[in-house]
Amino acid sequence: MEIVKTHHIGIAVPSRDAALAEAEALGFGLDMEFDAAGPELEAGNDLPGASMLLAFCSGPAGSLELIEHRFAGDPTVRGPGEPGHAKVGLAAKDGGAKLLSYPIEVELERPAREMELTWTSPDPARTAKTLGHLGLHTEADPDGGMLARREDLVVRLIPADTDDPSAPPRPNDMGRVHLCFEVVDMDQAHAELIAAGIDFVSPPLTHAESGLSWVYFRDPGGVGEIELLHMPA
Repeated sequence: MEIVKTHHIGIAVPSRDAALAEAEALGFGLDMEFDAAGPELEAGNDLPGASMLLAFCSGPAGSLELIEHRFAGDPTVRGPGEPGHAKVGLAAKDGGAKLLSYPIEVELERPAREMELTWTSPDPARTAKTLGHLGLHTEADPDGGMLARREDLVVRLIPADTDDPSAPPRPNDMGRVHLCFEVVDMDQAHAELIAAGIDFVSPPLTHAESGLSWVYFRDPGGVGEIELLHMPA
């Protein structure tokens, strides 16, 4: 498959507006915000009754999707050592900006060409193999765990406190992070991953108005779901 780029890093947050204010303090600019609900959203996220407030914002090295879930579920907070816990490395315009508290760790760094994500996995080697299917170069991290990288993204995979990948984070867990990759051909990407034994949350879904298609698949290593997205020409 051919990957166009890392489209965004998505973060589940308690408040879209508060998270957006934090992102803007770190130098991100709002691209768009909207509300989403309905059967397609429920099926694509495997969340019955799903309703979300979303915001997309861009920074010097990449884009974030901020997701506030608005339905009666039972979310948890992913703490250090738990599967799916993450740290996102961001380029900050103002290193002295005050950060409002929400449950994801943020590291301030000098401007970089790529986004950086430190992701806690029950099985870093299996998660690295999953990212390898998407064309990322993978190798052992000298500090432990695994590294996966492409020109616009560095992922550091560190071992979780458990090696059981059967309880990944739910999409509405606070601080849950997902990666989204834009692909040239959704059908080809979907078929290749199916052939590699990857389990998808749903078939690829297409927005009737925009023609944009998207789908989540499950990482066998246990970090949660990874998203593929195709933008129409």
